[in-house]
Order: sequence, then C-alpha cells, then structure tokens
Amino acid sequence: MPVLAGDYLPGAVLITGPKGTAAAIAQGDVVMCDTTNHVWVSVPAAAAQIGPFGVAAKAAATTDTTVSVVIEGRAYVTADGVIHPVHYVMNSASTIGRVIEWASDVSALGTAGVNSLKVIGQYEGHETEGDQKTLPTNTAATDVVRIALGVSG
Repeated sequence: MPVLAGDYLPGAVLITGPKGTAAAIAQGDVVMCDTTNHVWVSVPAAAAQIGPFGVAAKAAATTDTTVSVVIEGRAYVTADGVIHPVHYVMNSASTIGRVIEWASDVSALGTAGVNSLKVIGQYEGHETEGDQKTLPTNTAATDVVRIALGVSG
C-alpha cells in the first residue's frame, strides 16, 4: 500500500497542539506555528514562511481546536515541483501545505530574506528510495515524498 502525505516513520515525535479555527488542515499539510495566535495552521501559499514547522499527521476540520503534528523525525509530504535529492525544502509559494526546493538567499536564485529559519527539512526520496539500495530521484509536482524535519535533517 503506498504511503500518503502525513504518514511518518517509526521514531517520529508527534504532539497534539492547538489549532486555528479559521481553516481546516489536510492530512500531510506542512503546518507552522502562527506566532501571533500561538496555534498550528497550514503553511500559507506565500514565499518563505518562518517556522517552527511540522506535518499534520491527521486531518483537522475547521471547527477542530487541536491537530496532531509530527515535529521531529521523518514524514511524508507533497512536493509542488522539482526537488533534487538531499536538498533542503521550504514552503511552496503557490500551494498551501506543500514544499518546494529551498534556495539560499546567498544564491542568485534565492528569494530575498530566505535563511535557515525557513527550512522545513531535507528531501530524502520517494517511498522506496534512499534506502541504501535505491538512489533518490527528483520530485515532480504532486509527488508524495519523505523529508527529515529540521535544518539538520
């Protein structure tokens, strides 16, 4: 059975945290702690959000007041374009809750102000890749992929 966005590997750390009630959160959405209201929300489709980040382990309805979030370890998320193996990921500027390849702000390709606080994790591969037998491959939009949460992977 294929993995779904929001699935996670053994050893992942999950918390149940407060959820904003302005919108639902889909299973597998990358979420962030809204530091104004101190609740978890889906990462908006706006470039280079700042964490802390996690991955919604279960869906939460608009009216729900809590959400289950993977905050450490390896989890599956949805890519929103090409991500090269072992590159860091950041939030998509086009699709709520998805990830794209991170571009450092010291690069000519970088978005102004992007830095390590905007890194969600490191892309490791698709479900059956990166296991010491099969090399990870580039992602495409809508691929469900595994990331190691955090700047250090």
